[in-house]
Amino acid sequence: MPSLIPSKGALPARVRRHGWPRALLQALVIVAALVACYFAAPLLPARLGWENGVIENTQVVLLLSGGLLAVRYALHALVQPQRAFWWVISPLWGVLALRELSWGATLLPPLHLDPLTGPTFSSSQQLFYKPLITPALLVLVAGLVVVLLVWRAYRLLPLLWQCRGVPWSEMALVVACMLVSTAAEGHMGLSIQGLGHGASQLLEEFAELLAYLMLLVGQCRVHQALDHGAALGARAQGQP
Repeated sequence: MPSLIPSKGALPARVRRHGWPRALLQALVIVAALVACYFAAPLLPARLGWENGVIENTQVVLLLSGGLLAVRYALHALVQPQRAFWWVISPLWGVLALRELSWGATLLPPLHLDPLTGPTFSSSQQLFYKPLITPALLVLVAGLVVVLLVWRAYRLLPLLWQCRGVPWSEMALVVACMLVSTAAEGHMGLSIQGLGHGASQLLEEFAELLAYLMLLVGQCRVHQALDHGAALGARAQGQP
């Protein structure tokens, strides 16, 4: 099996150097998008931010795409720890997609339809299997941890570190976007002034969409680092 960790000299300069210009560019794009949405939200139709609306459905498509991409990475991984890693990541995207669908409640008729904020769904009121969701998630997480330990996927961490593949900037932007979403929703004592209910809901959903987009960008960065590092490790050992 090829070594997971290439020597430092085997890494080209573009991999060894810090990626702060990319991180800065990403931050500027995300901040500009959030500011643009803040000012555009009162001018856009409120229904864009509704449950089952355009933005939320785009979120679900993006999350499912991230899961399918992780499956593709698993199928084409060069070494077993990488395959195990991507098989663990892929169902997590599905969990996020189901959460955006209120675990399936949004597929049912709404409990209430407000002309400003749109339809209301409730997983606790509409889903007979709601009490089973948390136990099922715990079983899933336990199973994924077992897979990571059995196939020693934790051995990938030094490789990610050496190849500058840890998506610090992407994770920071995910947190920032989710904080904006939380503030737009008025949770955790946070709030955003100057927006009505419909505009706040639109900003909330748009911030979540940006967060999921950065998750996808971070996944692509991790894959690039793992794939490149494994290939260099194999080359250093004289394997084709």
